[in-house]
Amino acid sequence: MTKEQRTIDYLIESLKEVHRLVTFKLTVGEWHVEDIKGDVLGNVHGNIYGDVYGGVRGNIQGKHWKFVEAPKDKLKRLIEQDASKEELFKLIDLLEDN
Repeated sequence: MTKEQRTIDYLIESLKEVHRLVTFKLTVGEWHVEDIKGDVLGNVHGNIYGDVYGGVRGNIQGKHWKFVEAPKDKLKRLIEQDASKEELFKLIDLLEDN
């Protein structure tokens, strides 16, 4: 097998993997990534219009990203998880302070 054929085979296998992991969509003359099945280990140079079903580690527009749970959502989660009265009272106190 020649070096050229190995390169072609490698490119074909790479495209098959891209096709398995990424869905593309053509809109108004531009291609966009519509869906990614897997992790993004790198940077996103552009916007994200949609949901992230997983964690985010790194920076967004130069600022460290940190998940902040809204007090209402936290209260709902704690109730659903049968949290202790102490945890619920702490959150209620926090809500009253705000």
